[in-house]
Amino acid sequence: MLIDKREAMRVSWYVNAGTLDTQASGPSETDEPLSASNHWIAPDSSGSVSLWLVLRDSRGGVDFAAYALGVQ
Repeated sequence: MLIDKREAMRVSWYVNAGTLDTQASGPSETDEPLSASNHWIAPDSSGSVSLWLVLRDSRGGVDFAAYALGVQ
């Protein structure tokens, strides 16, 4: 028997400068919105900031992405 089941997805957020509202976000298995968001407050000084996202699903899968942000 096959049973459809939506997976929970969790995003962990990391930056090397500035402040994030939360360290992790994302929908549970029962949430309708399939998105994750966060609010970042940039540092007072200009320069490059690294942002890393780590995505984990409820079956143990993991992926990541890295971004360079410019602060002026």
